[in-house]
Amino acid sequence: MLWAGFGAVAGAINAAVTNDASSWPRFLRLGTPRRLIVRMGLLGNLAVGAAAAVAVSWAITIGPSDTLLTALIDCAIGFMATRVITNEGDKALLRAAVLKAAAAPAADPETVGRLEHATPLTMFTIAEGLMPWHSRHQ
Repeated sequence: MLWAGFGAVAGAINAAVTNDASSWPRFLRLGTPRRLIVRMGLLGNLAVGAAAAVAVSWAITIGPSDTLLTALIDCAIGFMATRVITNEGDKALLRAAVLKAAAAPAADPETVGRLEHATPLTMFTIAEGLMPWHSRHQ
Protein backbone atom coordinates (compact mmCIF):
# COMPACT_ATOMS: atom_id res chain seq x y z
CA MET A 1 0.00 0.00 0.00
CA LEU A 2 1.33 3.31 -1.07
CA TRP A 3 -0.48 5.08 1.78
CA ALA A 4 1.44 3.15 4.41
CA GLY A 5 4.72 3.97 2.69
CA PHE A 6 4.12 7.71 2.82
CA GLY A 7 3.02 7.52 6.45
CA ALA A 8 6.10 5.47 7.34
CA VAL A 9 8.36 8.04 5.66
CA ALA A 10 6.73 10.74 7.78
CA GLY A 11 7.29 8.61 10.88
CA ALA A 12 10.97 8.27 9.98
CA ILE A 13 11.21 12.04 9.60
CA ASN A 14 9.66 12.46 13.04
CA ALA A 15 12.17 10.00 14.53
CA ALA A 16 15.01 12.05 13.05
CA VAL A 17 13.55 15.42 14.10
CA THR A 18 12.91 14.31 17.68
CA ASN A 19 16.27 12.57 18.09
CA ASP A 20 14.48 9.27 18.74
CA ALA A 21 16.14 7.21 16.04
CA SER A 22 17.05 4.17 18.14
CA SER A 23 15.77 1.10 16.33
CA TRP A 24 13.43 -0.36 18.95
CA PRO A 25 10.97 1.30 21.30
CA ARG A 26 12.23 1.62 24.86
CA PHE A 27 10.64 2.25 28.21
CA LEU A 28 11.83 4.83 30.75
CA ARG A 29 10.79 5.00 34.40
CA LEU A 30 10.44 8.56 35.66
CA GLY A 31 10.63 9.90 39.20
CA THR A 32 8.11 9.57 41.96
CA PRO A 33 5.43 8.46 41.65
CA ARG A 34 6.97 5.95 39.28
CA ARG A 35 5.74 6.68 35.80
CA LEU A 36 6.52 4.71 32.68
CA ILE A 37 6.86 6.41 29.29
CA VAL A 38 7.63 4.92 25.92
CA ARG A 39 10.20 6.34 23.52
CA MET A 40 8.90 4.97 20.20
CA GLY A 41 12.19 4.62 18.36
CA LEU A 42 12.40 4.31 14.60
CA LEU A 43 10.23 1.19 14.31
CA GLY A 44 7.49 2.65 16.50
CA ASN A 45 7.47 5.88 14.49
CA LEU A 46 7.30 3.92 11.23
CA ALA A 47 4.39 1.81 12.48
CA VAL A 48 2.37 4.70 13.92
CA GLY A 49 2.93 6.87 10.85
CA ALA A 50 1.93 4.08 8.48
CA ALA A 51 -1.15 3.09 10.50
CA ALA A 52 -2.37 6.67 10.81
CA ALA A 53 -1.90 7.37 7.10
CA VAL A 54 -3.72 4.18 6.09
CA ALA A 55 -6.60 4.77 8.50
CA VAL A 56 -7.20 8.36 7.45
CA SER A 57 -6.70 7.74 3.73
CA TRP A 58 -9.05 4.77 3.84
CA ALA A 59 -11.64 6.85 5.68
CA ILE A 60 -11.57 9.80 3.29
CA THR A 61 -11.28 8.01 -0.06
CA ILE A 62 -13.39 5.49 -1.83
CA GLY A 63 -11.02 3.14 -3.61
CA PRO A 64 -7.35 3.67 -4.27
CA SER A 65 -6.24 7.15 -5.23
CA ASP A 66 -2.65 7.63 -6.37
CA THR A 67 -2.43 11.38 -6.61
CA LEU A 68 0.18 13.80 -5.35
CA LEU A 69 -2.41 15.31 -3.02
CA THR A 70 -3.08 11.92 -1.43
CA ALA A 71 0.66 11.39 -0.94
CA LEU A 72 1.01 14.78 0.75
CA ILE A 73 -2.01 14.13 2.98
CA ASP A 74 -0.61 10.73 3.97
CA CYS A 75 2.75 12.26 4.87
CA ALA A 76 1.11 15.04 6.88
CA ILE A 77 -1.16 12.63 8.77
CA GLY A 78 1.69 10.24 9.52
CA PHE A 79 3.90 13.07 10.75
CA MET A 80 1.19 14.63 12.91
CA ALA A 81 0.24 11.30 14.50
CA THR A 82 3.82 10.51 15.46
CA ARG A 83 4.41 14.07 16.70
CA VAL A 84 1.45 13.88 19.07
CA ILE A 85 2.74 10.69 20.67
CA THR A 86 6.34 11.93 20.78
CA ASN A 87 5.31 15.27 22.29
CA GLU A 88 3.46 13.58 25.13
CA GLY A 89 6.57 11.57 26.03
CA ASP A 90 8.76 14.68 25.76
CA LYS A 91 6.46 16.63 28.09
CA ALA A 92 6.73 13.89 30.70
CA LEU A 93 10.53 13.85 30.34
CA LEU A 94 10.76 17.64 30.70
CA ARG A 95 8.51 17.63 33.75
CA ALA A 96 10.65 14.93 35.38
CA ALA A 97 13.87 16.79 34.47
CA VAL A 98 12.61 20.01 36.04
CA LEU A 99 11.59 18.20 39.23
CA LYS A 100 14.98 16.48 39.48
CA ALA A 101 16.89 19.70 38.79
CA ALA A 102 14.82 21.63 41.35
CA ALA A 103 15.58 18.99 44.02
CA ALA A 104 19.30 18.75 43.19
CA PRO A 105 22.09 20.69 44.87
CA ALA A 106 23.23 23.76 42.92
CA ALA A 107 24.61 22.85 39.51
CA ASP A 108 27.68 24.41 37.99
CA PRO A 109 27.22 26.91 35.13
CA GLU A 110 28.56 24.44 32.54
CA THR A 111 25.81 21.95 33.40
CA VAL A 112 23.16 24.67 33.25
CA GLY A 113 24.52 25.69 29.83
CA ARG A 114 24.25 22.09 28.58
CA LEU A 115 20.62 21.98 29.75
CA GLU A 116 19.72 25.09 27.72
CA HIS A 117 19.98 23.43 24.31
CA ALA A 118 19.47 19.77 25.18
CA THR A 119 16.74 17.46 23.94
CA PRO A 120 14.18 16.33 26.56
CA LEU A 121 15.85 12.94 27.04
CA THR A 122 19.28 14.55 27.44
CA MET A 123 17.82 17.08 29.91
CA PHE A 124 16.42 14.28 32.01
CA THR A 125 19.73 12.41 31.96
CA ILE A 126 21.69 15.53 32.96
CA ALA A 127 19.21 16.38 35.73
CA GLU A 128 19.32 12.82 37.04
CA GLY A 129 23.11 13.09 37.20
CA LEU A 130 22.79 16.16 39.45
CA MET A 131 21.16 14.12 42.19
CA PRO A 132 23.32 12.45 44.85
CA TRP A 133 23.65 8.72 44.18
CA HIS A 134 21.52 7.62 47.17
CA SER A 135 18.67 9.93 46.10
CA ARG A 136 18.58 8.53 42.56
CA HIS A 137 17.97 4.95 43.67
CA GLN A 138 15.04 5.32 46.04
